[in-house]
Amino acid sequence: MLSIIITVVLEININKLSFFNNAKKVLVRASVDRKSDARNVVVSLLDDGRPCSRIMVLRKVELDKMALFFFTDKNSKKCA
Repeated sequence: MLSIIITVVLEININKLSFFNNAKKVLVRASVDRKSDARNVVVSLLDDGRPCSRIMVLRKVELDKMALFFFTDKNSKKCA
């Protein structure tokens, strides 16, 4: 029983690590590849309990700082 639990936990952790490593690669590529499907993303925040969403362009990824940099339309009322 213990070996089954340990095996399952290890598989889940490996799958999570694989997922996050793949996600990092996709985001880094999207920041420099204009044709990437992941370049234009929807970012949502809660405003007074209701979601507020906007489309933003992923421009830069700094993995060491775990930071994503986006561009948006400065004339948007959401930037005011």
